[in-house]
Amino acid sequence: MDITPKFVKFIGESDSEDNELRIPSLFWSKVSNLFPTVVQLFFPNGFSVWVGYDNNDDVFKGVGKFYPKPWWNGFNPGDMLDLNWGWSAGGFEEFHMSLLF
Repeated sequence: MDITPKFVKFIGESDSEDNELRIPSLFWSKVSNLFPTVVQLFFPNGFSVWVGYDNNDDVFKGVGKFYPKPWWNGFNPGDMLDLNWGWSAGGFEEFHMSLLF
């Protein structure tokens, strides 16, 4: 049984305009107290980016840096992301993103 903390996120047009990626409230309520203020997001194509995490608003901040048009690294509005939370070898928080079909 896989017990890796994870959540699924539907990408909307507003995600690119707000410069934020909201974390689902159920996921946030269970593990947000463990998050640092900066996390690393990894994309399936090998791209990664450091973004801020705001525990008060349950959002990743500064995600607009990987929202170039046409959309971020092959993701498009309406796509569904699977984000898996884990630790890197250096002890930093990281999220691995994958596209669900």
